[in-house]
Amino acid sequence: MSNTAISIQQVTKQFEKKIAVNNVSLDIPKGQIVTFLGPNGAGKSTTINMMLGILKPTKGTVLLNGKNPQKHQNRQCLGAMLQHIGLPDTLKPLELVELWSSYYPNPLPKQQIIEMAGLAEIVNTRFGELSGGQKRRVAFALAICGNPEILFLDEPSAGLDIQSRNLLWTEIKNFASLKKTVVLCTHYLDEADTLSNRIVLMNKGEIMADDTPQNIKAKVGKKTIRFKTSLPIEEFEQLPTVENVFEQLGFTHIETNSPEFVLRGLFSMDSSIADLEVNSVNLEDAFLTLTKN
Repeated sequence: MSNTAISIQQVTKQFEKKIAVNNVSLDIPKGQIVTFLGPNGAGKSTTINMMLGILKPTKGTVLLNGKNPQKHQNRQCLGAMLQHIGLPDTLKPLELVELWSSYYPNPLPKQQIIEMAGLAEIVNTRFGELSGGQKRRVAFALAICGNPEILFLDEPSAGLDIQSRNLLWTEIKNFASLKKTVVLCTHYLDEADTLSNRIVLMNKGEIMADDTPQNIKAKVGKKTIRFKTSLPIEEFEQLPTVENVFEQLGFTHIETNSPEFVLRGLFSMDSSIADLEVNSVNLEDAFLTLTKN
């Protein structure tokens, strides 16, 4: 049995004269959490809609567990938490879970769904009376009702408080640990960095990077040295391996690929340097660098 949950091979999607996705190929194994990142118009939503069977590729093939997602019976393995959902305001979360579960042949136990989504305290509150964050938890509960093999999550933690967000992150990781596949779309780069086994970074319909968060950050490579000094920034521009120097909020910042060389020079130039920090590139820096063109 294949370990591939989703296979996309040489896929292009064209809308009239506009190419939204251009010759994209990737395989997603079972048990991975894969996050799609990219600026607006990068092709993320189009790619995911082809995985969901909502759109048909202009060229190439998309397979879920080796089957065509265009066919309804092949989509029974899916669960989806969309960014915007419309549910009856008068129904309660418990009623919604019971209704959604009735659509599937082998749903998760009702109590397990409620616990995973953190709904215990609001199961009998009408949906229309819930906060935005509480409605997101209901949406997650409905997405997992059918015990899906592949789970799509679109901005899952939008509107959640820190406690609810951390609970959701834990449950997403637990879900993937059962050899389930999670495909995530988010604008929260810390969420992508924390959850993802792998990040697919798209821009202009193509894949710019496809790797672990750590390796994607390493592609950019630069580190930033931040400190306070009485010397003008021009003094530091001639140090070896310095790529950029700037001032911000009373601190001098130096960007470099080799901070150890720069630090030796700093201390020889100014022994009174204070509040020194060396920071690695974060996922936001890598995202901006890799999509700037």
